[in-house]
Amino acid sequence: MNNKFNKNQINKILNYPRPLKILIAIIFDSSLCILSAYLALGIVMGDLIFFSWTLIFHSAVSILIAIPLFFFLGLYQIITRYINGDTTFLLVKAIASYTLIY
Repeated sequence: MNNKFNKNQINKILNYPRPLKILIAIIFDSSLCILSAYLALGIVMGDLIFFSWTLIFHSAVSILIAIPLFFFLGLYQIITRYINGDTTFLLVKAIASYTLIY
């Protein structure tokens, strides 16, 4: 029964309209940018601080670089159910570009 519930939930999400899927992807990517900035600052400072202006600045810069770059590279145009080699290459290219710019 649990497996059937999961399949129904997944099918429901996959049937969302494209703009909603893109919005979900942007929110997810923005959350990962904030988390990565938080963890990176924690490593550099040697302590995980819940709130600091440095964290807000680096999170904002991270999001302002990542989201437009991912749009420019077409990452949000390939929201698919399955990932193939071309999609994997595009993901690696997008993340490597983001890393170099940041």
